[in-house]
Order: sequence, then C-alpha cells, then structure tokens
Amino acid sequence: YFSLIFYSLTIDNILNIIILIILAGVSISTLVGDNGIITKTKQARENIIYAGEQEQEQLNQLFWEMDQEGIYTEDEEDAKKDQMIELLQKQVEELKEQIANLQQENTELQEQVADLNAKIEELNKQITDLKAEISEKDIQIADLKKEVATKQETINNLQSQLDTINSQLAQTNATAAQILKNYKAYSKGQLVTGTMANNGAVSKTLNAGQSYTIPAGYHNGSGKVTANSLASQTSATATAADITSGKTAWVNGKKITGSALNNLGNAKLISNKTTSAVTVPAGYDYILVVGTRNTPLNYDPSISVSSGTALLDLTFKGGTLTIQYEGAWSTFNSMTICKFYKINGTSVTVSPVVGNKGSTVEMYVYAF
Repeated sequence: YFSLIFYSLTIDNILNIIILIILAGVSISTLVGDNGIITKTKQARENIIYAGEQEQEQLNQLFWEMDQEGIYTEDEEDAKKDQMIELLQKQVEELKEQIANLQQENTELQEQVADLNAKIEELNKQITDLKAEISEKDIQIADLKKEVATKQETINNLQSQLDTINSQLAQTNATAAQILKNYKAYSKGQLVTGTMANNGAVSKTLNAGQSYTIPAGYHNGSGKVTANSLASQTSATATAADITSGKTAWVNGKKITGSALNNLGNAKLISNKTTSAVTVPAGYDYILVVGTRNTPLNYDPSISVSSGTALLDLTFKGGTLTIQYEGAWSTFNSMTICKFYKINGTSVTVSPVVGNKGSTVEMYVYAF
C-alpha cells in the first residue's frame, strides 16, 4: 500500500513538473527566442538606426555640397534644397511610422508581458499547490510509516506471545491418566483424552487406629475423612479418685489426672511414728506425710513442709489410709492429717507443729 502511494505520487509530480517546465519554456521562447518579441524589437531598433545613419550620410553630403560656393547654379541649389527637404520629410515619416510600430509593438509586448506574468503567477500557484500536495503526501507517508511501525510492533508482540505459547506447550507432559476422564488437553504437541476417574466427594468415618485407602482419581475437595468422637471411643466410669495420683486416663472423651493416694507403689519409709522434725534427702519426686493425733481431737496440732508444691493437704477428724511401701502394706485407721507434696528431687524438712494445750501429732513420712 505504501509503495503504490509513493509510486503514484512520484509519477503525478513528475508529469506536472514536466508540463510546467514546457509552459515556462514556451513563454520564455516567446520573449527571447529567434522570433521573440524582444529579439524583433531589438532588430527593428537596429534597422531604424541603420536607415537613419544612411539618410544622415546623404544629408551630410548635401550639406557639404551646399557649403561649396560657386559649384552649383541657383537652380541646382534649389534642387539640392528640395532634395534635402524631401529627405528630412522622409525621415520624419519614417520616424512617425517607426514610432507607431514601436508603440504597437510596445502595446503587444505589454500585453504579452501581462499574459506572461499571469502565466508565471499561475505557474507559481501551481508550484505552490504542488508543494502543498507534496507536503500533504509527505504527512500521509509519515502517518503510513507510523502505522506500519505500529502494526509491525503488534506483529512482533503477537509473534512473541506465540513463541511463549509454543515454548509452554513444549514443556507439557501430562498423560491420559493425569487428565480427568472425557476431558481433552494438549500435551507434548498432541491432543490427549483423559482417563482419570472422577470420584467427586468421598467421605469416610474412622475410629482411632483405623485407616482409609484413598481411591485413585479426581476428588472435588468436598469429601472428608471424619474421626469418631473421643467420647464415643473412651466410654468409662473412672474418676480422678479412682486413678493413681500423677497418672492420667481418658474417660468419656476427657483426660483425667488421678488423685488417689491409696497405692503409692514402692514408697520409701523415711520416718515412722515420730514427733520430731524429719529431713527427706534429695532425689525423691514426691513425699507423703501422714499424721495421727495422740491427743484429743478438738486440739489442732499440724505438720509443716519446708518446700515443694502441695498436691493434697487434708485434715480429718478421723480416716483410714492403706499404703504399700518397701513391699509391705500399712493401714492407718485414725488418720487426722494427710499431705502429699511434689518436691522435684530437692531435700525438704517435715516438722510437727504443737497445737492447743501442747497437743502433738505423730508423723509417718514416705518418699518416692
């Protein structure tokens, strides 16, 4: 498209310029050619000058002859004078005719000059129009070049996108088993029909320890594997008092820490039935202190533990406790004080505290 416009512009402009040059050549030839007005006027002027010079020579000859006295008779002199007058009149007539011719030629020349000026003005106008047309064509060419550049850029961008797509297609490696059944996709440059099963939403409920094998294929994400509640799997009747202190168990979905002190396993007897302070050596995690009053129950002696965390601190008017220690069992039927402390391996001191009216308590200290 661009080439055709450029070709048309070039041919039209060349033809117009050639026509203008021809017209200009014709007009100039009219003025200055061999038969031009200016050339003819110049020749006429030269002819007038030449004829005048000849007649002037004749007159000069007559004037000279008139100055020679005694050469001519009176009649001859009169004839010479008549001849001079005739020559002068002839010169006058010729001059008049030449003036008239010159005036006519001048008028024609002025008309032709005016015509030429009009033609020159028209030529100038045509040249101006041609320049404007060329300028407009230049603008059109510039716009077309911009449009071509824009389209080329678009083509380059599309080619780049196509190259990217081809590069991405070259990287595909999905197989039929990896594409959902009855769906199609391009892989390694070929159209592949999927064979993967569509399982939709698969759900399963499991108890603790059970497992579920997930079937191969597609899952839509709505399926779920649900574990039965812990309460439904830990149905029991035990309470914390039924479970050894420090031990834990799940009962009806809840984790319970035991508080029972009736079985301390292989507890170590540190002191047996003493009313004096007892030091428990380091290395034990827990201590159990049992106190029995040897005075009336309405008095209130107590027991002090120097450090540790009280897990159980009870005072009774009377109670029973059975303890296994060092492979033997011991039962307290009149227990009034029971303290269970976590001591974390540190040494602690257990001391009886005298109550009202000097009442005392007998202590049994166990460590484990």
